[in-house]
Amino acid sequence: MARKVISSSKTKTLTEDKGVSLVLIRDTFSKVSIIGKLYVDGEMFCDTLELPYKDNQRRISSIPMGVYNVRLRYPRESGTRDYLHLLVQDVPNRDYILFHKGNKAED
Repeated sequence: MARKVISSSKTKTLTEDKGVSLVLIRDTFSKVSIIGKLYVDGEMFCDTLELPYKDNQRRISSIPMGVYNVRLRYPRESGTRDYLHLLVQDVPNRDYILFHKGNKAED
């Protein structure tokens, strides 16, 4: 079943579940990044790091605030990620928007 992300420490393992609610709270904005927190069913799951918003341009911008469908993406579906991650779907003019491990906004 699709998950939804609404964009507007304890780390837990994300597992397959039906009807999970994901909420991304973006709270720190700079010229080089956006920092936030991702909540799963109301419980803080992890910190987030994104590119700054630059008109939703590919590879240089975070996505616009909104409600999106999200699904699990398995390692076998990816040429670069060998672990389970999330694929944000139906973002206007964008594709392959991922929630995945990273150390810098460009990741």
